[in-house]
Amino acid sequence: MLKFKRFLVTSLSLVMLLSLVLLGGVGAAQQASDVQEFALIHDFTVSAGDFKANTVTLPETVTVEQGKLVSIFNVTADPDTTHDPIFISSTSDGMNPVFDVRTVSGPQSQTGLPGAFRVEPGKVTIIEFTPDQTGTFFITHVLHGHSIVGKLIVK
Repeated sequence: MLKFKRFLVTSLSLVMLLSLVLLGGVGAAQQASDVQEFALIHDFTVSAGDFKANTVTLPETVTVEQGKLVSIFNVTADPDTTHDPIFISSTSDGMNPVFDVRTVSGPQSQTGLPGAFRVEPGKVTIIEFTPDQTGTFFITHVLHGHSIVGKLIVK
């Protein structure tokens, strides 16, 4: 039953994200070539043996161009888990946020930390930023005993 529930939540999340992107969720005038848009699903996984909890992003890696506005539509596949704070960081521990990430739609981070964003079940959080440097960066959430393992590559 739990697997079916996760499948249903993930499927509904994908439909919701695709609808937003296809219907011009963020400024249709800019959408043509000025904005790089992506959908990102945060999925909490638990390994029963050693009770290892990790969160992955789907896709696991997002590649963007330096200097162009990026808009990411975030949802969680977890029906009961809120992820806050989440950072885009130059380090995997999330302690060095980059790119002045801002939430433009959806729940705001409850932490008040600069660059932090929040993803809640059943809601879409849209973040925007313009990457000003190239390299590999991390989409991280390290509180509550689990960590998001996602990568952002800026070319």
